[in-house]
Amino acid sequence: MTYDGAVNAFTKRLENDVAAIKTDLSVVRSNYATKADLSEVANSLIKWMIATTIGVVAAMISIAVGFVAVLTFRLDNTSPKAVAPSAPIGITVPTRYRPTARFRVPSRTGPDVRRAQQTPSN
Repeated sequence: MTYDGAVNAFTKRLENDVAAIKTDLSVVRSNYATKADLSEVANSLIKWMIATTIGVVAAMISIAVGFVAVLTFRLDNTSPKAVAPSAPIGITVPTRYRPTARFRVPSRTGPDVRRAQQTPSN
């Protein structure tokens, strides 16, 4: 192969490569996003962000309300309530014991003691 033949082969290869690059570039350009496409995607993302934020805030509020309701219910049912005083219980304690019959207490100097002293012992 001579110098002219090598240059011609190289030129052919370059032309083929340039043609491949042109076809690839035309495919890429056809798939480019336009300003309208970008604004549509941006609006869609904004809508999703707003909807997600509203959903998260609503979930947080409902969880907080439920938590407060559970605490209120538990505190109302577990704390001791004020009990109304009941009627007093009356207990009658007997006064001092008083026998109904009177017993005679013997004295040391009474007539029984004198009699016992006067009787002769055997």
